[in-house]
Amino acid sequence: FKGVVIASVAVKPAFYLADETGVISVVMSSDEMSKIELGQKIIVKGTKEHYKKETSTSINGQLVLNNATLVANLYGEYESPYAFDTTKSISDLVTIAATEEATHVVYKLSGTIGLSSGMYPVYIITDPEDSSKSLALYHSSTANYKFLEPYMNQTVEMEIALCNWNDKKEYKGCVLAIYVNGERIPNTFNFPN
Repeated sequence: FKGVVIASVAVKPAFYLADETGVISVVMSSDEMSKIELGQKIIVKGTKEHYKKETSTSINGQLVLNNATLVANLYGEYESPYAFDTTKSISDLVTIAATEEATHVVYKLSGTIGLSSGMYPVYIITDPEDSSKSLALYHSSTANYKFLEPYMNQTVEMEIALCNWNDKKEYKGCVLAIYVNGERIPNTFNFPN
């Protein structure tokens, strides 16, 4: 696979790789990931599959390039060659069934960043046109989305993908980047440098 590294995946040692046809989550060792940076064009090889904990479930799972290794780093600073889907809202995303393939698409839309209440709060993105519709984000702790903290309770344009790493009955969201004053701010969780 050849594409541009556009954002980190929360929780997993993984990132989103984009080409003209869509995106794929690329899972690789930390040693391999240390050889790449956001915005670089790379070539990787691995096993393309739907990651699922239980193979018998009808849940579609997460489309991944698993156990990936770096074949070549073409370096540079590239923008995503993929045209993000701008036809959906958060209200639309929460209706997509986990039995449908939806993890290869990135949506560009407006959403309000927030935290759920409770003992273990999770980030949620709420539809600014319908505050009753929210999508929980996939993460193990709020540190996975530290870049969102300064924008709590604000409505921003964002890139968001659906994900399902744990055979859940509904998709969670993964915010790849937000836009503030025209500047793209990507999730750099797995790329601390």
